[in-house]
Amino acid sequence: MTHAPTRALHGPAFGAGLARRGDIPPDGRLSASAEPAGPPRGHRGSTAHRSTEGLLVDDGLRVCLEERTTSVGVRTLELTFLEFELLAYLLLHPKQVFTRRQLMETVWGYPEAGGGRTVDVHIARLRRKLGARHRYRLATVRRVGYKYVPHDLTHHPVRLPGPRTGF
Repeated sequence: MTHAPTRALHGPAFGAGLARRGDIPPDGRLSASAEPAGPPRGHRGSTAHRSTEGLLVDDGLRVCLEERTTSVGVRTLELTFLEFELLAYLLLHPKQVFTRRQLMETVWGYPEAGGGRTVDVHIARLRRKLGARHRYRLATVRRVGYKYVPHDLTHHPVRLPGPRTGF
């Protein structure tokens, strides 16, 4: 049995892209009637499954698009608006590499600002909040950007004994 993320094809923040800060109505609720965005250009599909509940699930990591909640196991994560958008976007496109510019344009809604460090800082915060078991799912692709690695493809780093350990 594989543990690929369950993929929701609809959700409150996913229409012709992710919701932008200026698109949020005063009451803070997003419309659940938005048309789903098509897969990104060059997307070859994934092992993700459809879900009618608007959930993204991957080995204990749960993202509910309609309720805009995220949890790891029984622990609820307190994510900012943009952290949630970034995590959900990467989960919806597992294994696909995105440049910092692509993430800025899609998640933030404007071209890269801050020399790419904005995305780096948000990824670092997400990794910290996800904890040791899930932080490696947000993989850095050197000199390119980031991707989400589903559980069945996650390779945890192995620490080999050093020369002073006597092994």
